[in-house]
Amino acid sequence: MAGHDSSKVFYVDNFKALETLYKNITQVLCNITKQVCEKQQADLVFLLDQSGSINQEDYTIMKKFTTDLVNSFKVSEELVRVGLAQFSSEFQDEFDLNKFYSQEAVNKHILSMTQRGGGTKIGLALDSIRGYFEASRGSRRSAGISQNLVLITDGESQDDVEDAADSLRALGIEVFAIGIGNVHDLELLQITGTPENLFTVNDFGSLDKIKQKVVETICKSEVEDDGPIRDCSIDIAMGFDITRRTAGGILVSGHTKLQSFLPEIARYVSSVQGLCCTGTAPVKTNIAYRLVAENGVTRDDFNFEGYSEEVLRKVMTLNLAEPTYFNTAMLKSFGQKFNTQSRASVK
Repeated sequence: MAGHDSSKVFYVDNFKALETLYKNITQVLCNITKQVCEKQQADLVFLLDQSGSINQEDYTIMKKFTTDLVNSFKVSEELVRVGLAQFSSEFQDEFDLNKFYSQEAVNKHILSMTQRGGGTKIGLALDSIRGYFEASRGSRRSAGISQNLVLITDGESQDDVEDAADSLRALGIEVFAIGIGNVHDLELLQITGTPENLFTVNDFGSLDKIKQKVVETICKSEVEDDGPIRDCSIDIAMGFDITRRTAGGILVSGHTKLQSFLPEIARYVSSVQGLCCTGTAPVKTNIAYRLVAENGVTRDDFNFEGYSEEVLRKVMTLNLAEPTYFNTAMLKSFGQKFNTQSRASVK
């Protein structure tokens, strides 16, 4: 009845023990039940850090976590194809998208991999992984199948990552990054291009806590194309990185250059010229402002609207006793602002 799988068979010595048995059964059900993924077809490539800063135990945890992610998808030649590579100071091929067409074969290879050690050259790895998304290596990019890259790393790159990441995203590849421990958040954001695709945990033991969130994010369907833009509209959001403050002062207290240049900047960006837009209507620019605390909490928020001197005066005279920082929390806050408040063609 259980299909010869002993993990699905449960025994108890008495009826009272049934009261606690449900916990074990629930865990098994959660492990074997896959939620419906909006991306029924996808090419999914993993890029794993095998540098020397990762100890053997954590490396094993990372491999197990990767197999758990694989098990969340319907792996087959027609549905989800999986590829994988490792990196440290050098790039190491493991298997292409057309090598294995079953979870069992994919996971067997992953669990058998060994760690070489070395440095952390993420830029080199991103540049090298681009070849995995070619048709000769199993990619179905030309057929319009979703292309996805999942990077897992524990450290800051020893080379530049921005150009290589931009090249991947320019090909239509959606990049996800999982950072573990003391990672460079802004560098990972350069790689993903959006905070929604960036995940961080304090240690390898916490990876399991984000598994469901990672799968859900990968599974989201791409934004549909609504067709050509008839007229141009631009939403511009302004944030403030002011780490040195006068206690109890207003936003521009002690910052004469900000007081002088902010109105000039707002006026300048409110009249953007030279955009390639269809339609004959003039470009419409809306400006919003948001003050974000170090932990990402919104302190003050102004919605998108046309340039207004009155609104600008309110912003400049806001009371703000705490410093503000340009960090991942701020970027995520602005990502949420654009997602929920912006209706413009350009952001």
